[in-house]
Formats: sequence, structure tokens, C-alpha cells
Amino acid sequence: MNGFDAYKKHINPVLAELEDLAGISRRFVRAEGCNLWDEAGNCYPDFDKYDVAAVVLEPIQVEAGIQLPQPGYLSGVKELCRKHDAYMVLDEISTGLGRTGPLFAFQHDDIVPDIITVAKSLGGGLLPMGAYLTTRDIFQRAYGSYEMCAAHHSTFGGNSLSCLTALKTLELLTGPDFSEKVAEKGNYLLESLRKRLGPYSIVREVRGKGLLLGLEFLPSNHPWISWENMELSEFMGHNAVPMLVMRHLLKNRIITQICGHNWNVLKIEPPLVVEKNDIDRFVDAIDEAVEWIGSII
Repeated sequence: MNGFDAYKKHINPVLAELEDLAGISRRFVRAEGCNLWDEAGNCYPDFDKYDVAAVVLEPIQVEAGIQLPQPGYLSGVKELCRKHDAYMVLDEISTGLGRTGPLFAFQHDDIVPDIITVAKSLGGGLLPMGAYLTTRDIFQRAYGSYEMCAAHHSTFGGNSLSCLTALKTLELLTGPDFSEKVAEKGNYLLESLRKRLGPYSIVREVRGKGLLLGLEFLPSNHPWISWENMELSEFMGHNAVPMLVMRHLLKNRIITQICGHNWNVLKIEPPLVVEKNDIDRFVDAIDEAVEWIGSII
């Protein structure tokens, strides 16, 4: 299902009868906030054209550059799915388990999807763990018979230690005031970054929810920071600025990451238990990094 062709070209054909809407997403996400409809009022996907089984999406496009949908987008998708008897499947692996404040990012839109996928932080940063959540009705339809009850079991499925770790993780994440504190610290980080980095012309935007933020940089044509002059020509075509900021932060013992499908954006995901003094240190460090690059170009 991944929309990144480089991941699929060596193993095609992949899942049959899958309509790739990545191009439509990219066309609307910056200009119109990931709108469901074009200027003519036509909605995407065209449910009347296909027998749609499900719509699979992230509530926030993470590797695409921390792209937030406009208000009402997810509820619009949910309504289209309900109207056409299709499932709404949300990938909350990167956005869920408290990352944006509430336990799941879809809760910002006051909807309930049919299926949710979770992983990574479900293991508390200690053990591998993944799961999907659904309604009892859907689960029974898929696995309710004797023949199908073990259809998706695996050798390492249901590992006792991983499950115990996941239960403890959920206990901590649903503790008193935890989500409120994440939202509060996220707002503090967002506003601090906007205030400090706003004056720099090379910074296009700081965006995100909770402690899932993206810092987008404009590309620079200055020869001193071109991949060719740094003898890294294999990266030609990608914005070098976020990578240099990331490297500068690493010298300050701060780990960040470039968004995998959008090298213009530096992904900022501090631990959910981050303290405000750590946020202040990060803001100081990234201000120093951006100022350094600004002095070059």
C-alpha cells in the first residue's frame, strides 16, 4: 500500500486492485489543506466508480512532512465510508499512543474509525510490539470461525513479555493528566519554535500537534551547502538544509530525523515525558543551528 515507488518497484506486482491516491494527496495537502473535494465539487476517491472495501490513511501524514489535514477532513472520510459501506482504517503507528496529546490522533476530530493499527511505542521503547484494534463485529467476521481463528498468528505473535510491557505502557499513557501534559508541552514547544525561528527567511513553517512537530526549510542554492560540493552527489535533488541542521543538533547530543518522503522537513519527536527545561535547551540549540546556516547563505 505504500505510495513510495522506490519501495515497490523491485517487488511488483503488489496488492491488486489498489487505487493509489498519493498524487491526489500531494496536490491538495499544501494548497488546500488535504481537501476531499476539487474545485468542481468532485470527491476523492470516486466511490461510485469503484467497489471500495476500505480507505487507509494516517490522521497526520508523518513521513510526507508532518502534513496536517484541515478540520473536518477525517470526519468527511468517515462519512463517505459510512455512506458507501467501506471501512475506515487509520494507521496510528506514528501518531497514536499519546504522541499528539490524546491516546489517538483521530480523537482530535471526534470520530471512531473501523480499524486502527498501532506499534512501535506500544512496546514502551523496550520490546517489539504491534497490534490492530477493531470492533467486535469486524473481528468476528474475520476470525470468528474455527478455520480462521488462527489465520494471522505467527511464531512470535502474542509474546508474553511484549504483551506485559504493552499493558504497562498503556497504563502509564492513560494515567491522570498524562495527555493534558503532552498537549501542554507540545503547545509550548510549537510556540517557542515559532517565536525563535520566525525571523529566519529560510524557515518556511513550523507545524504539528502535541509532541509531533515538523520544521520545514526552504532549499538553498548556495554552492557552499550543495551536495555536490560536499561530495555527496547521490543526494542531489534533496534539500541539504535540514540535514545540516540535524547534524548540528547531533553535536549537541540531540537526535532528530528528516521526514523520509520529504527532505524539506525536520521531524521533531521528543519523549512524551520531556521537561520544559529540555525543550528550552532544544530550542536554543536549533536556533543556533539555523543562525549558523543563515550566516553561510
